Parts: sequence; C-alpha cells; structure tokens
Amino acid sequence: SRVKSRSQLGFLWGVIYPVIAEHCGYHSYELDALHDALMRKLRGLKPDPNPLQLRVSLSEMSHEQASEYISDVRFFALEELGCVTPDSNKVEAA
Repeated sequence: SRVKSRSQLGFLWGVIYPVIAEHCGYHSYELDALHDALMRKLRGLKPDPNPLQLRVSLSEMSHEQASEYISDVRFFALEELGCVTPDSNKVEAA
C-alpha cells in the first residue's frame, strides 16, 4: 500500500485540526492533545499485548488508512460537534 502523503498530513494538521480546535475553543498549542483524543476516540488502542494502553498511531497508517481517518475526523466533527470542515480541494496552499 502507498505511504501517506505530505498533503494529507498538511491538510489534517494545517486545516482540519485547527478548524476543530477553534470551533471547540482550544488553543493552537493544544493540537497535539486534540490529535491524541481523536485518535483514541476514532481508532482506539493498539492490540494486546499493550500494557501501557498506547493508542493507534498515524505514523503507522498507509495512505488509504490516513484518508479514511481524515474522513472519519471530518464526519465526527460535523455529527458530534456541529463543526464544518473545508474540503481539501477548497483549501488554498499556504
């Protein structure tokens, strides 16, 4: 499977997470905590043996898995938080 792309990660960390953080009243320095919470909520923990209860990691995901995760984050933001996130094709490169 393909490796996730820089544009996927840039869209997630540079657009999606900041939009959700702003919507929820979080600060930009809390994006790591937001990422951790969403990964735990949407992807859960690594399989056993996992004595420290580590969560699934984005770094271990393929391109397809990262795309699915981004879609799930956007759906969760809309359905659970009432937060609309922009489509990747509607975002201009910084």
